[in-house]
Amino acid sequence: MALTKVTTGTIADDSIQSLKNRNLVINGAMQVWQRNLTQTSTGYGCVDRWKNTVSGTTTFSQDTASLPTGFEYALRWTTGASSSYGQSRQYLETSTVKILRGRTLTASSYVKVSGSYSGYVTWEIAYSTTSDSAAGNTWVQLTETSVVTASASDASSDYKRISCNVAIPSNAVGLYIGIVPSATQASGQWVSVTGVQLEVGDVATPFEHESYGETLQKCLRYYEKVNHPYTGVWSTMTTGGYSYNNVFYSVLKRAAPTITNVSYECRNGAIGTTATASIYSSNIPYVVFNANPTSSSTGNPTHFYGIFEADAEL
Repeated sequence: MALTKVTTGTIADDSIQSLKNRNLVINGAMQVWQRNLTQTSTGYGCVDRWKNTVSGTTTFSQDTASLPTGFEYALRWTTGASSSYGQSRQYLETSTVKILRGRTLTASSYVKVSGSYSGYVTWEIAYSTTSDSAAGNTWVQLTETSVVTASASDASSDYKRISCNVAIPSNAVGLYIGIVPSATQASGQWVSVTGVQLEVGDVATPFEHESYGETLQKCLRYYEKVNHPYTGVWSTMTTGGYSYNNVFYSVLKRAAPTITNVSYECRNGAIGTTATASIYSSNIPYVVFNANPTSSSTGNPTHFYGIFEADAEL
């Protein structure tokens, strides 16, 4: 957890707003919430692309009240017991990190806190020389400069834009950007965050807004909740009564995803019986279900229906 507090920083002129593809953070405006609107445990649980850490009793939720101009949502964590807090991090892929080596980056975000919030909200930006995976990896925190933080004295009545600079080492393979508290909190304290941006350069330019559709397409590469309806005959029964059904994702995944929370069935078109099924394989473009309907015979058509989650997060 970062503890150093400094209070200076630079914000660029609004004319830079026209520059595109500046923001290295996906879903920095907290637009996409495929999983849920709340979470109470550590992990990817609500807003897309953000891995949230829960310490003590803390709830992350969607905030829609009194946001900065141009924003619809923020991510808020609220403590439900003393000595609690929340942290939010986003991990970047190696392919992105490698082109940032040797460069100075600027992180910025809008932050608002409760009136009795203790300490300040600051940055935690770290790199790895081994991989970009969030878990099972060694992370080294970078030294941030020109750090602007938020506290109850300057960010409780309205959102404040915080920022910092970091230099990316020449051997970086993984990188994450985190927004963290400097101290644990009493019960009932909260922090709201939106407009998170990470960009090349030493100034924080105006936040780069994009449409919901653009953001969703980026998020789907890492996570998708699939609701696949009956769409006719997928395959016919092979010898032994097995049917392999490929369900394609709407977007190619970053890696072969983990398939969870599965509810599916395969029905034999001639007999109308529900199949027993299992996941045969998980691939970047699709998942294969292996169905074995009861009381079936070779050559009968099989129809597939499924609801499941495909997770390829870092």
